[in-house]
Amino acid sequence: AILMPSKKRVKVSGVYIDEGEVGFASVGENVRIKLLGVEEDALSSGTVLCCSLSPCPVACKILAFMKVMELLEHRPLLTAGYTCVMHVHTAREEVMLGKILESSDGKKKKTNPQFVTSDCLISIEIMLSKPMCMEEYEACSQLGRFTLRDEGKTIAAGRVTKILEFA
Repeated sequence: AILMPSKKRVKVSGVYIDEGEVGFASVGENVRIKLLGVEEDALSSGTVLCCSLSPCPVACKILAFMKVMELLEHRPLLTAGYTCVMHVHTAREEVMLGKILESSDGKKKKTNPQFVTSDCLISIEIMLSKPMCMEEYEACSQLGRFTLRDEGKTIAAGRVTKILEFA
């Protein structure tokens, strides 16, 4: 097995449900896993345990489709260069928004707008401050959904449509 995004090779030596060791677990079950080859303090939020033959993609830049909700009162415009925090599965990292490729407020569509306001749908490039494990939504919805938060408030929710740069 391999831990992503660190690419650290590990061996699963035990799977536990409650206090008992089991030979396998079904989808959706909460388990504890004993790993050999890694210290517990090397694990952090956002780490994904993968089959070494099929590691999870690690992105640096993505294309996303998202719903902009209510922006902050003192930051009412979302533009290229806007910084906020992205939450994907258990990971949380600062991101910078890039070029807005398309926007729609339900009435009209705009191509390459300079900014958008609250309550619209957009297609946008997003640059991550650190590489993060994620998938395109079509490949794995759980790793392809995200929220954007600013000052503790959710400002957008969306889907990864394409990974533009891999780590």
